[in-house]
Amino acid sequence: MIFTPDYQFENIFEINLDELNDIKTIIFDYDNTLAPWHSSIDKTTNDFIANLANKFRIVILSNSNSRRLENSLQIPNIIIYGNCHKPFIHKIKKIFTHLDIDANKCIFVGDNLITDISVGNRLGCKTVLVNKISSKEHIFTYVWRIMEIFIRIVCNLKNADKGNKCKKVF
Repeated sequence: MIFTPDYQFENIFEINLDELNDIKTIIFDYDNTLAPWHSSIDKTTNDFIANLANKFRIVILSNSNSRRLENSLQIPNIIIYGNCHKPFIHKIKKIFTHLDIDANKCIFVGDNLITDISVGNRLGCKTVLVNKISSKEHIFTYVWRIMEIFIRIVCNLKNADKGNKCKKVF
């Protein structure tokens, strides 16, 4: 169950916001979830996140440098944390405590089973897996992706083509 998302979508725009009745906080990974690795966010994504920030508390949790993220994301009322050391959750637990995040009212959205979905699941959040935006990634991410191939086989997860509710199997 740790590596299986609650939902799976092709991209963040397919997430059904009407189903987020009790959700107060949406956590997004940055690289390859909101923007290609080491790139800036595009206008469409920026506008989408800005719209979400009117309804939900938006938190960006990334392993990237905080300054780079802050320069890319010029959206008021969002909270950005870089250097999170995912998939380890010690720092993120401190962030949850500091921000008073209730994991039961939070969804964690990311493109990686190990650094995003397992983190959200271990914290007690609902999790949403999206397909990665680009094949270009940090060298360490390639190691996670190799491990992810085996996890996908065991969990019978495929890339999403339409929004799926996933069965927790591993």
